[in-house]
Amino acid sequence: MDSRHRDEDRYSVRFQADARAEDGSDEPVRITNLSSWGCRFTVGRQAKLGKLVTLAVARIGQVDGQIKWTDGRTYGVHFDDQLPKVWLDHMRLFLSQPPAFVAERKGSKA
Repeated sequence: MDSRHRDEDRYSVRFQADARAEDGSDEPVRITNLSSWGCRFTVGRQAKLGKLVTLAVARIGQVDGQIKWTDGRTYGVHFDDQLPKVWLDHMRLFLSQPPAFVAERKGSKA
């Protein structure tokens, strides 16, 4: 993640999305951590994702980002643009099972 956005509220979530790599290939992923500037996701098998990725989230739309780190089948993505608050809230409250009501890490409000 971009260090300017590391202080954003982060939510432990669990919902499915599709990740599209630069070459056009799609991989189903499980998003497990979410903030307004990025997410962490896991894939069921080793994916060949490039530096750029588009996440397609049901009932929301597409979110473009860059993969910043990987650890086996887990990837960290920094979004190109900040998620609109309504999208973030919809993903964490309605798509996530269970819903993520409280941030696992609160950002600094300074």
